Amino acid sequence: MFDSIFYNIFLCLVELSGPEYLDAETFDIETMIPMNGIELFKLAQAITPNIIYQLPRNIDHVQVSNLAHVAPPKNQLVDGKKEWWHGMCEIEANMLSGKVKMLTAYYGQLVSRSLASRE
Repeated sequence: MFDSIFYNIFLCLVELSGPEYLDAETFDIETMIPMNGIELFKLAQAITPNIIYQLPRNIDHVQVSNLAHVAPPKNQLVDGKKEWWHGMCEIEANMLSGKVKMLTAYYGQLVSRSLASRE
């Protein structure tokens, strides 16, 4: 379905219907997203490595960061090697009136190069 179109960015927006996710101590992207958030990430990564994942504030940061270690498809390797940003994730807090409302996770070339220089 996506073979004939080139995509630069894949935006994953998690639908949050109802307060169930707020009642949970931690939002599990594998079980609390109808499609399975990890499988959704893998699908997105098959299209492009540049992924933006909009998530609730009570996510498991380790779980979301670990998505950056999912192996890139072979068509995304350069000379058989992984890019500088592979294994990196940048998480940004989205605030309104001084309170964190959502988090945005960036993957691929959307990760700030300044993070890479810290490694």
